[in-house]
Parts: sequence; structure tokens; C-alpha cells
Amino acid sequence: MSIFSKITGGKSDKKSEIENEINPIEYAESAILDARSNHIQIPEMLKKLLASQALIPLESAPIINENILSSWKPATVTKQNEGSQFLVAFTNKEHANNFYKSNPNHNYEFMVNINWLLTVLPENHGIVFNLGGESNFEWNAQGISAFKEQAG
Repeated sequence: MSIFSKITGGKSDKKSEIENEINPIEYAESAILDARSNHIQIPEMLKKLLASQALIPLESAPIINENILSSWKPATVTKQNEGSQFLVAFTNKEHANNFYKSNPNHNYEFMVNINWLLTVLPENHGIVFNLGGESNFEWNAQGISAFKEQAG
């Protein structure tokens, strides 16, 4: 297992629906699209997202000490009309590439397990998946907090 797998949660011992079947990023992408087209409900989409991975644009390389992420600078955005903050994540490589072209200061990419991402998410931040793409999904900070509380 690589250092990145270790800090992002690695493989679980349980067999998952996506194991050996589909790329974890494509799985997340299909979950979002299925929810947007009403083929699945939001709780099912979130379950699938948590079993998936996403690409996180970074301003610089992450700092890892003894297999523990000690510092990173992920891309974030703020909604102008309400001030809410979101960490930027992609489940679609094409949308990620478009973001990198228009944000050259974020020239590093970090693939992470979305479940792990929730554990390191900055306080009062949501996650915006696929910013600017047709498969975008905003999971605001309040929704993430409620989800964490419900999950126990």
C-alpha cells in the first residue's frame, strides 16, 4: 500500500461494490449523475460517494510526516452571495483539467478517499464536486455536519 493510500484510508477489509469493477472516481461520478437524474435518492448517492475517491486540486505538494498528512493547501471557493466555503473536489477528470487551466496556481492533484476527506475537511467548509461541470454537487457544511451526526 502506498503512502497516499495509507493517509487516505487505504483499502478496507470489506468487499465493496466497486472493488475490481469500476474506477473509484468513475463510481463517484456515476453516483452524482444518477442522483441528478433521480435514478437514486441523495442518501444512496452519499453512500456511494463515501465508497469512492475524488481528485483534490492543491496549491502545493502535501507535507507528509511518518505517513500522516501534516499540511496541505486544497483549492477552496466561497459563495459570494452567502459567504459559505467549499473545498473543491472532482469526480470527473475533464472538469478537473478545466479547473487547472483556469487556476494555474493549483497545479498539484491529490486523489483521496471521500470518506477520509470528511475527516480532514476544514471547519465550516462544505465540498463542491465538479465545480463548473454538469455533474456538479454542493454538499454544504451544515449537510456534512448533519450527516456525520446521523452516521454516529
